[in-house]
Amino acid sequence: GYQDLLVSYTHGIGSRPIRLEQGPADCTAFSPDGSLLATGNANGTVSIYDPGRGELSKTIEAFGKTVSCIAFSPDGKLLAAGSEDHSLKLWTAADWKLSQDVAHKGILFGLAFSRDSKFIATASNAGDRKSAVEIFEAATGKSVAKKPALDYWVFALAFSADGKSIAAGGEDQLVRIWALNRSGS
Repeated sequence: GYQDLLVSYTHGIGSRPIRLEQGPADCTAFSPDGSLLATGNANGTVSIYDPGRGELSKTIEAFGKTVSCIAFSPDGKLLAAGSEDHSLKLWTAADWKLSQDVAHKGILFGLAFSRDSKFIATASNAGDRKSAVEIFEAATGKSVAKKPALDYWVFALAFSADGKSIAAGGEDQLVRIWALNRSGS
């Protein structure tokens, strides 16, 4: 079925599904080198798997509600996850210690790291079918830019490869691209 397709890892000939131990996954992300697979789970946990062996390596009791988005930084040093409990959390991948806990005013729908891993963008519910897109310094959690109260829900974000712009796509069937200044904002 589709569940096995979305959480299977091709290793050599054929593929081997990974049995999820924390229930359904709402989002998944591979580490840049492919050695780890993170799942954001409906029960609020984040699970870290060894995709080559199909084994659970770590479970992080992360949130009080469903994990809605997850991503590794391009340098592989951080894992970020957002939740329906209105928070963004970042962990260091070396030891899985929490490095940032950033409150939001709404459910997080999407997140993306800049290519240099210095910034992270989030899309969150700003109430009444509106969204906010915000950019934070990954190292400090400090907000450096925000587009508040957009008149549509944003679900997808991506930084350009050169880090000079960010694209946001949502329910209105449009992708908007904003230019960023040199500091990331």
